[in-house]
Amino acid sequence: MKKEKWGYTTLMNIANVSFDSHPRFADHLVGHASIVEHLKIAHKAGRLPHGLLFTGAKGLGKATFAHQLARALLNDSMECLGELPAPSLSSTDHLLRAGNHPDFIVLEKQADEKGKVTKDISVEKARSVVHFFSQTSLEDNWRIAVIDSVDDLTPKGANTLLKVLEEPPHKCLLILISQNLESVLPTLRSRAQIIQFSPLLEQETKALFEEKKLEDAPFLASISAGRPGLGLMINDLGGRSFYEAFLKVMKDLSAQDLRSTHGFIETFILKNTALNPEVAWSFFADFLNHWVAHTLSLEQKNNEQGILNKRSPDQWVESWFSIQEILRTTHIFSLDKKQTLLCVFHELAGLHQR
Repeated sequence: MKKEKWGYTTLMNIANVSFDSHPRFADHLVGHASIVEHLKIAHKAGRLPHGLLFTGAKGLGKATFAHQLARALLNDSMECLGELPAPSLSSTDHLLRAGNHPDFIVLEKQADEKGKVTKDISVEKARSVVHFFSQTSLEDNWRIAVIDSVDDLTPKGANTLLKVLEEPPHKCLLILISQNLESVLPTLRSRAQIIQFSPLLEQETKALFEEKKLEDAPFLASISAGRPGLGLMINDLGGRSFYEAFLKVMKDLSAQDLRSTHGFIETFILKNTALNPEVAWSFFADFLNHWVAHTLSLEQKNNEQGILNKRSPDQWVESWFSIQEILRTTHIFSLDKKQTLLCVFHELAGLHQR
């Protein structure tokens, strides 16, 4: 399923993760009912914007929503957006799932066969979107492009997309996805309608996981903070076993005991039997980002197995900036991942000495 022209060789493709985890394979939407209703009304009134900017934390379902919106428009069935899946797939659905629909493209960071992921989405890829919208659609259909995510665009690439939003062709839709609205080029923000995504209810997340027949769906839903993508990553990393091992590492750090850290890194990240090492690294970095942010939001409330201890929010923020720099440098210069992870855990352990 390698379609490098539009960026379909992604992390999900090279991982040993089931393909139905990718947004383009979702059967229907779960949650986000107010956004569904808003876009249905706009479409019915003939006022669907040419540019949409989906923003919110990673794992909320923004990419899934973008794919489902494209599916509804290209099937000429916008009234079905957010409804239960049809009993069978249309020919359009099959093309979308295969990544072969002529009126739909997705730009994502790419990965090679070894799992090495590009650092950004290049200006050349952005120019291909401008070219895509300059072409004529089949049967006067919509032409839709999804940028997942706009945070990964180079500055020149982001500026290139302005042409589409400033001079939108007939029945074109550019969907920009962002985890950090403030990082989006102001001129892009001002020319697209911003749609803010919020966490799902725990029962919605649980229902989604049960539909996917995930083991321990209630547990995964309880630790996902309304972010199905986060729960899926935790599941792929090892589920409950991974999460409990991580909590043990964090608890041991409070006693300056790093012995469990080495085993955790080897078992769940570097030698994870279910995932490509590059994917496991990416998933863990995302999980750690969530966990630290969640810990900060808890402050000193609901102390989780003594993990918070005497750490102040200011200390967490200082350490998190340091950790982010370590992870960023490792990605840019392809440094040794085990040493990087040891540095990260040493930084976390250092909080207990302050």
